[in-house]
Amino acid sequence: MKPSPTQTTSLPPETIGDYRIVSALSATAFRALGPGDKEVVLKRFDNDCLQRGQLHPGIHARLSRVRELAHPGVANLHSVERDIPYLFAVWDDVPGLPIDRYVSTQRSELPAIGRLARELILVVESLHALGIVHGRIHANNVLIDTRGNIRLTHISPLLYDDPAIDHAAVIELLGHLLSVSGQGQSVLAQAVREAADQKLPLRTLAARLSVSVDSAANQSLDDQVDSDTGVRWATVALAIAFVVLGLVASWLIWKNASS
Repeated sequence: MKPSPTQTTSLPPETIGDYRIVSALSATAFRALGPGDKEVVLKRFDNDCLQRGQLHPGIHARLSRVRELAHPGVANLHSVERDIPYLFAVWDDVPGLPIDRYVSTQRSELPAIGRLARELILVVESLHALGIVHGRIHANNVLIDTRGNIRLTHISPLLYDDPAIDHAAVIELLGHLLSVSGQGQSVLAQAVREAADQKLPLRTLAARLSVSVDSAANQSLDDQVDSDTGVRWATVALAIAFVVLGLVASWLIWKNASS
């Protein structure tokens, strides 16, 4: 199944099921408050997901598995709500930033980007191990929460089953992150390009990222040590110069007093 063209509505409803709409994120997605003022996002299902006005049985089975996930790196899917004639998936509203905005606004250095890249790969690989392909990996669905951790959200309801879809999306996203962070020519970027060219498994890429980031971190540490050493020698030289000047001044004063 492939997504159908997005339908639009004029004004958002005031409520959908037990959820009070707070704002419209798009024509088909809304931020809302549920029981206990739980903050959620409601995303409307495309027509391809429906059969006679109900969720397609395959879609229903897939979402049931997603709802049962208890993964710290994946936002919770709470329920499916109806607002005739539409159906909506109810997801956690994760406080945080899309990963590309986070990287650019935080001015993340290479080791931090490498950590996020490895964490993203591990979360995606753990989904694959459970037989779930995300199907919609892009910056807006990869969030960095208030603790700086990866949270995937809005797993596609469509019946994606080929991990290669996520593999290609992760590679593309990592290339985008390195570009917006100004690290497009870094050792990390080189590892990502090699993974794309050689079609390496994500876990192999994660291992290469670890090596690349450690190498970059060690080089940065060496540069810092060299810089600190240079600063120390400059300080010593300046101190010696002050001592010499003091001695010369004292000698001149003594000489003038003696003559």
